[in-house]
Amino acid sequence: MLKTDKHGFLYYDQLPDNTRLATMDDFHHQGNKHIGMKFIIHGHYDKRYELYKVTENTTAGKLKSFIDNNMVYVFTKNQI
Repeated sequence: MLKTDKHGFLYYDQLPDNTRLATMDDFHHQGNKHIGMKFIIHGHYDKRYELYKVTENTTAGKLKSFIDNNMVYVFTKNQI
């Protein structure tokens, strides 16, 4: 179940069933970013699954280390 913390950030306690590990290819198609696409990063310290959305400011450099460490998930069907 999606929750909101005291700072307004959205997260899950457990990884939703309709997700899979992400690759860099999930974030763009033919050079275009998937603006608005929702994705999850598994928090290393707090162990929760935080919900994010691709924006113009989302860069490969910001995501690559998380993806390389198997910490990023994308939705396989019906995003929230």
